[in-house]
Amino acid sequence: MSVYNTGTLTFTSGLVTASGYGTFWNANAAAGNLIMKRGAGVAYTVAGILSDTILSLNTTYPGPTESGLTYDLIKDFTVNANLPKPYGADRSDWPVIWADGLDKMDNWSLGWNETPFTCTFASATTFACSADKTSLFTAGTRLKIVHGGGTTYHNIVSSAYTSVTTVTIDGIITTPISKVYHSLIIGGSSGSASASITFPATQVPSAGANTLDDYEEGTFEVTLGCGTSGTITLAAGTEGVYTKTGRVVTALINAVVDSVSSPVGRLTINGFPFTSAVLPSCGSVWATALNSGYGAVLQFDIEVGTNSAYIDRYSDGTIITDVAAAIKAGSILRIMAFYFTS
Repeated sequence: MSVYNTGTLTFTSGLVTASGYGTFWNANAAAGNLIMKRGAGVAYTVAGILSDTILSLNTTYPGPTESGLTYDLIKDFTVNANLPKPYGADRSDWPVIWADGLDKMDNWSLGWNETPFTCTFASATTFACSADKTSLFTAGTRLKIVHGGGTTYHNIVSSAYTSVTTVTIDGIITTPISKVYHSLIIGGSSGSASASITFPATQVPSAGANTLDDYEEGTFEVTLGCGTSGTITLAAGTEGVYTKTGRVVTALINAVVDSVSSPVGRLTINGFPFTSAVLPSCGSVWATALNSGYGAVLQFDIEVGTNSAYIDRYSDGTIITDVAAAIKAGSILRIMAFYFTS
């Protein structure tokens, strides 16, 4: 039986609850069910069961107070998409049930799923809901919120549970909150023409082998060091650029030397934005305007646990670690490094 309709229903204007008389909702209703006054043409989603005679709704009841109503509680839904399933013997209004299903599919086509519980306004940048909903409202999740100021789109900054779940967002909302939709993708701009994905500013690590939990781009300060003595000063504005996708870091450096003071020893290039992990990384160095006698192939090596690279020269299979002395004013070193971080 897909519909429960024992007893009568009361809707009270301005409340987010519905009450019954002669009803046994603890055993016959559940969050996510649809409840409607028969013939009214509008169905409301049940947010929770408070007792045999009181249900909470996912939105404020906007109509006038009415009691003693004949009603239908829609209980059966498809397994995967959670669409309501009407049957021929049901006395519920089919058009309303199908309209609710079509609304859900329309939201899904833009990546949205309505939360089946009540969310209440807490402040201009926070809202709250009962019970622990932090697993649903994770940092970086995209939200569509229908509230007093209209319909706006936000990313979750954080969520925390004490006696209620409090969700902090990256924009402004006003009271009251009518509906909250969470994105079926993480971050981004669901429901708009630009379907990008936005990750939180602070990574939320995942142990899942198939989960991408971080992406960022930026710049970093680069310095050159001498293993034995001396200094190398880079031209003003010299910096590296990087992209981090999950654990993989791609860094591009164009180091232009401004001046030197008797550089001696093993050359290092310092300042990579993340510490190397898992395995060492190595590659070739493009170099020009070096001191004479240093024309052999230059290569870099980033060891695990560091954010620096050694630059050495290779000649007939031999590693020579004296490249600092090759550097002079006007020397240029270019590196594209790929490495893993933790």
